Amino acid sequence: MSPYFEEAEKSRGDKVPRYLIVITDGESQDNEVVKRAAERLRQQGITIYAIGVKDANNDELLDICGDPKRRFFVNNFHALRPVKDDIVTDIFSQTACKEMLADVIFLVDSSGSIHPADFLKMKAFINNTITRSVIGPDSVRMGLLQFSTVQKEEFSLDSPQTQTDLVQKVNSMQQLGGRTLTGQALSFTSQYFDTSRGGCLNVPKILIVITDGEAQDAVKLPAQALRDKNIVIYSISVDGANITQLNEISGITDRVYTERDFDGLQVLEDKIFYKICHPDTSKWLQSPVR
Repeated sequence: MSPYFEEAEKSRGDKVPRYLIVITDGESQDNEVVKRAAERLRQQGITIYAIGVKDANNDELLDICGDPKRRFFVNNFHALRPVKDDIVTDIFSQTACKEMLADVIFLVDSSGSIHPADFLKMKAFINNTITRSVIGPDSVRMGLLQFSTVQKEEFSLDSPQTQTDLVQKVNSMQQLGGRTLTGQALSFTSQYFDTSRGGCLNVPKILIVITDGEAQDAVKLPAQALRDKNIVIYSISVDGANITQLNEISGITDRVYTERDFDGLQVLEDKIFYKICHPDTSKWLQSPVR
């Protein structure tokens, strides 16, 4: 182990997470040594992020970090700021989410325009969020609703809440087909945050909307009605986003995410999980009531 990490372990204990961030602008001249040394560090529990600039070797960066999610590449040093944000988000999502508290509902597009393979990717995104969260009555409770021409409840906040239960229900979810009536779906969703459907008083409430394109009805008023109930809405659009509609749904651009295809959902996992882990609690100042 590096002597720097050894000193930290002596002074702070072996329970403290350890991270190494490597930044390089070229290819190493001792590649095999780099690969072996990085592997030893990872085996000792050190998480490595590798950032390549300009002439760095992508394969070598992967040898260093051992995980494509922790490999970053930019064309110049001025582009490092977004990478910094991604790394900070990833670190916090791993280490600072032990005391999560929120009611979270996914509202997912199940219209006929979504390819079945992409529908599976959306389900994987939801399941990954579930398995990373602390699920329980005094932690995070989750709900899942589908929408197209009609709406369908898969599970609500007062459903049995274990990771196994929720993942099984996501896996059994069947695509509806039909049109994309997002506005109607938003109106349908409102009741699911109420205490009569398992919602908790004085706890952050988060709605995550995932859609593959443009709504075929009005979204502004039903989305505003949800936000008026202190529900924070994150909208994720894949392939064919109507930015105006997304902004109308979420209310602010910082809660809007757009991806070119459903593979891009993997990139969003850390960011969305971070939002669940660190919700805006300014509107929920009293003690939570389950």
